[in-house]
Formats: sequence, structure tokens, C-alpha cells
Amino acid sequence: MIYFYNSIDNLLKLEAIFGEKTDKRLKEIQDNIQYEMICRYRSVLNVYSQKWRPVNDIGRIQFSRMHRLSPSLIRDAHSIVIVRYLRKWTESINNVIMNLEMKFS
Repeated sequence: MIYFYNSIDNLLKLEAIFGEKTDKRLKEIQDNIQYEMICRYRSVLNVYSQKWRPVNDIGRIQFSRMHRLSPSLIRDAHSIVIVRYLRKWTESINNVIMNLEMKFS
């Protein structure tokens, strides 16, 4: 979760002329990841486990350099990659939650 949070943070730091709507939606996703997932789970898990690494020590999606593209095209490409990974991850986590619900119901 923190991995995707940090990846979105990198994306939002890229300067782009266009994409305000995309920025707004990505910021909403990032806020949901932070407040609805990371903060809640860290609070619970800190009670039962050892101390977590700082958020800044957790990785993020690494992109290769794309020198020949404009900054807005680079940003669009990064957005698509992050959103696709995030979508795949949410589908996977949804399957885990559904399996757990079936086991414990």
C-alpha cells in the first residue's frame, strides 16, 4: 500500500501542463490509500508487531528515462502504468478479502 502511495506521490510531483482532472483523481486515490488503508492497518499492526520502517524508506515504482518524450507524455505514461498496477493489486486484495470472508463466515 505504501509502495503505491509513494509511486503516486512521485507522479504528482512531475510537472505537467495538462491533467488537472487526473491529478485530482490520483490525489483522491492517494488519500484513500493513506487514510482508509495505511493509517488504519498500521495502527492495528503496530499493536501486534514490531516497529514499521518509515514511509520514505519503502520503495516506489521505478521508471526508466524517456528522454525523447515531452514531460506531459512521460507523465501520462507513468500514470497509466501506476493505475494498471494499482488496479491489478486491488483485484488481488479483493480476492484475498473474499476468500477470508468465506473462511470465517
